[in-house]
Amino acid sequence: MPSYIQQAVCAFVVLWVLLSGEGRGFAEAPTLRLTLEDSIRLARERNFAVATARLNIAASRADRISAGLLPNPVLSLNDTFVDLQMPRNGSQVTARIDQPIETFGKRRYRIEASERAVESSDFQHRHQVRQLTLEVETTFYRILMLQKNLRLAEGSAERFAEILRVNTLRYRKGDISEAELIKIRLQQLDYQNDILSVRSEIQEQEKKLKELLVLDPSAPVELAGELEYQERRVDLENLKKEAVLSRPDMQEVESELRRVESEARLARAMRYPNVSVGMEYDTVGPDYHGMVGAGLSVSLPLFDRNQGEVRKANVRVETTRLSRQEKEHQILLDAEYAYRDFLQKRLQVLFFESQVLRDAASSREIAERAYTKGGASLLDLFDSERTYNTTQRNYHEALFQYQISLFQLDFVSGKEILR
Repeated sequence: MPSYIQQAVCAFVVLWVLLSGEGRGFAEAPTLRLTLEDSIRLARERNFAVATARLNIAASRADRISAGLLPNPVLSLNDTFVDLQMPRNGSQVTARIDQPIETFGKRRYRIEASERAVESSDFQHRHQVRQLTLEVETTFYRILMLQKNLRLAEGSAERFAEILRVNTLRYRKGDISEAELIKIRLQQLDYQNDILSVRSEIQEQEKKLKELLVLDPSAPVELAGELEYQERRVDLENLKKEAVLSRPDMQEVESELRRVESEARLARAMRYPNVSVGMEYDTVGPDYHGMVGAGLSVSLPLFDRNQGEVRKANVRVETTRLSRQEKEHQILLDAEYAYRDFLQKRLQVLFFESQVLRDAASSREIAERAYTKGGASLLDLFDSERTYNTTQRNYHEALFQYQISLFQLDFVSGKEILR
């Protein structure tokens, strides 16, 4: 046997051993079977970014506690020596306590602003969860698509293994040339290489899924689901309405607007001074004991009336209103083009299912029968198989993109309107 044939056979054996032996190291570990709902639930429970967003809510609630606290009273003690030669006869001892009182609703506005900050943190958390959910859904279904491509490549490898077996017998009988047999063998190696390539892609996506779900790196995962077409009907106007009303990022901007409006009211209230009310107890020398006094102090807002902070607060209000308009416009655009993308992806799937898949399968069967009977060349057989595989892969990609367009509609609407 020529050396190049031996090299091709060795390469085939090595690939087959790698493919058949892959995964034996994980045989002892229990397989984690996940549905899409399981994956989303685990991601929401374990994901580090979502956990950080939850801690931000707790921090905002701590700020709310601080905002509601009253000012502490101030205690002062004074001992004034009137006569240094006779300190006990001439000293004056004063004990005084003062309580600052916030006026013109400052505490109320501060509490309102902190409560709106808690709301904003909660909406940020919800938005983080939505983004995580979309990422999990995309990764989950990408793996399902790659698994379909893997089964496709394995099917082609099995078909050409049988063709190789039959043609090996034909070669031994002298019905075909050695060159033709080598071409079939090399084509078989190409399909085995495709299997390795797709498995590598699946491993990469499984790694990403485990990162999102915070799973044990060594635990094998099995996904329970099927990538298939499901007819959906979506109303664009309802989609836009739900998006504006329900999206957490829109609600976050509205909450932020209410927060800066409360801060603006607080800044205007800060133009007016607070009042401190005090009580004191005095003793002077040996003769005057138990004298009680009361006092009130207030700063005079002659120069500083918080003019700069009031203007800055008003600017922040206007800026946030513009941000709200911008966000609403962005949401409407997202809804419009997500809907258009959904229609386009649905059309692509229906195009494949209408006739293209049947034509590709029929072409492959005709070419295989013709080759078996000697009515077609080996090149015709290869071309029909490649055309069939390309068509199937494109169909799988179209199914995947259609499914992602459904998830994208969920995402832009802020609600799971399709599931």
